[in-house]
Amino acid sequence: MHRTKIDVEPDAATACQNCEWTGPGSYLNAIADLGERVTAGEKMPAGQCPRCGSLAHLITTRWRVSDSITFERVWYVDAASEEEAISVAERTPNAAEETQIDNTPWHAELASESESA
Repeated sequence: MHRTKIDVEPDAATACQNCEWTGPGSYLNAIADLGERVTAGEKMPAGQCPRCGSLAHLITTRWRVSDSITFERVWYVDAASEEEAISVAERTPNAAEETQIDNTPWHAELASESESA
C-alpha cells in the first residue's frame, strides 16, 4: 500500500466526505492508494479522515472579491477564508494587472446563493 501526504496548512478547515468529522488539516492522515481513489479531473483531497479513513477535503466557500473603491471589478473565488479569497484574486492575471496600476485595496464578502451556482 502506498501512502501520499498532502501538504496542507495545519490550521486549514477540512471535512470528511463520508462521515460528520471536521477538523484542522494537522489531524488528517496520509492518503492510502491515492491513485486508486481519485480520478482525473476530480477535486484533490486534503488527506484521509482520521475517524473513518475516507477522503477529506478543504472546506471552501464562494467569495465575491472586488476592489474596495468602485466595486466594479469583481471576481468569484472559492476559498476557506476572506484572506485567502483576496490572495487568490490578487494572483488572478487580470486582477493583478489592474491593481498594480492603481494600488486599489480589495474587499471580499460571501457570495449570495445565486452567485454560488
